[in-house]
Amino acid sequence: GLDVTEATIMSSEQIATIAGFGNPRADLAAQILPYYRDFHLSHGGPDGIHVHDSTCISYLIAPQHYGVRHHPVRVDTGWSVGRGKTWPTTRHALAEGPWAGRRAVTILTEVNSDAVVALELERLAR
Repeated sequence: GLDVTEATIMSSEQIATIAGFGNPRADLAAQILPYYRDFHLSHGGPDGIHVHDSTCISYLIAPQHYGVRHHPVRVDTGWSVGRGKTWPTTRHALAEGPWAGRRAVTILTEVNSDAVVALELERLAR
């Protein structure tokens, strides 16, 4: 969730190294990422970017960099549209109602942010 991605920050110094990688993916990232960094700086955020979008791919490549929990999840489509709610597996299972038959999904709860940023920089450098 956002608690994991907001803990994963690629610094301005790390962003600056991307321009030297010399491949089309890195060249595009080097053009785009400063825009996001500037947005964060202008809104009181970190001197860098939160690594949101690529987190799921990083997890698939290197799950050892993450801590996870497994719970059923429902996403609200009513008043709180888009908000997720879990039913911890430590609670009793419900045979009926909105949680009935929902399987547990993997929820990222912890991150080794230095390792994830290093992984992403290494992959961009290829």
